Amino acid sequence: RSEGRFKRKTLQSWIDGITSPTVAELAALATYADRDLADFLPWGSKAATVENRTLVPVMDVRASAGAGAVADVVRAIGEIELPRSFLKKIGGEGARLECLRAAGSSMQPTIQDGALLILDRNRKPPPFKPGPRKVPRRPQAQDEVYVFYQGTDVRLKRLRNLQDGFMAAISDNIAEYPIEIFRPGGDGAFEVMGAVVWWDNRL
Repeated sequence: RSEGRFKRKTLQSWIDGITSPTVAELAALATYADRDLADFLPWGSKAATVENRTLVPVMDVRASAGAGAVADVVRAIGEIELPRSFLKKIGGEGARLECLRAAGSSMQPTIQDGALLILDRNRKPPPFKPGPRKVPRRPQAQDEVYVFYQGTDVRLKRLRNLQDGFMAAISDNIAEYPIEIFRPGGDGAFEVMGAVVWWDNRL
């Protein structure tokens, strides 16, 4: 590698739209250069033509990484234009993507207060399993991060389906926010908006 982290040939290939970086590579490049991720999106490349860009709606709501943020109505207030190849990498075929902001400290250090999130509305937790439930002790990488309604609150947590119809809401900042165990539908209104497929703490 050169240019501090990536080979010059690799960087030029991304700029020309011949290849495109993975999500991890794009994040690493932005982190190394101490720049916003948007600075590295290939707007001037062949991949940046109008037909290869997609408008992602920005929702008028903050997903609370904490106790919960009340939202009576969730509506689009704008759009962000992003390369289709990038969105395909993070969402895949059939994804229904939306942007929103995180609020609070319960998902730190992974997701910071104010981070830009991209949510896939079509991605939900796996089905429940029968049998005795096992209460988790800590967050795990395989526990995906979701935005969900709980009562009138919009929340941001890792969700793990437990057995016997229970669910765990898990914070990464577990020292300050203990794991919550509840039964969806039995402990008040509950609905998953979708899974967080990408976030950036600097945008």
